Amino acid sequence: LQLTTERGLFYVSDSGQYLLRGNVYNLDQGLRNETEVAMTAMRLDGLKAFDDSIIEFKAENEKYIVNIFTDITCGYCRKLHAEIKDYLDLGITVRYLAFPRGGLNSKGYSDMVSVWCAADPNAAMTAAKLGDTVDNAKCSNQIAEQYRFGQKIGVTGTPNIIMPNGTVIPGYQPANVLEQALKENS
Repeated sequence: LQLTTERGLFYVSDSGQYLLRGNVYNLDQGLRNETEVAMTAMRLDGLKAFDDSIIEFKAENEKYIVNIFTDITCGYCRKLHAEIKDYLDLGITVRYLAFPRGGLNSKGYSDMVSVWCAADPNAAMTAAKLGDTVDNAKCSNQIAEQYRFGQKIGVTGTPNIIMPNGTVIPGYQPANVLEQALKENS
């Protein structure tokens, strides 16, 4: 049996005695990774819940949309954001979801709340990723839910890029490399 938990996808024996975490491959379907098929569907379906709570940098001539779990203190997240114009120029819209790597009781979490709750979240995101101070702000937000969703779908680090087809590219990708991956996976 396949079991979806807040910590990801598991398989459990019919008796409930055994629990397994790993990939299941379908030999009759050319080694299709059934776990990745299930995770892809979970990612795409789950992202819909955050349509109103992402911070989006929209490409003027949008060709692709990627969702990226980010942490404002992550070096490679900062590198990616420093190059945001390159992504936008290639028609790649970037939608950020929060994944405070230190957890929900960390300074990173409260700083990300301030970014999401700022009067101009896009400007606050840019400032935070440049290492600037962001004014403390609080509001109703879905950062905790985004973090838990990230854990559920296997996010362990940032940046974590979810492609339009639901597959994942972990880690930083230069704009031209990401564009090529998007072309190949569309």
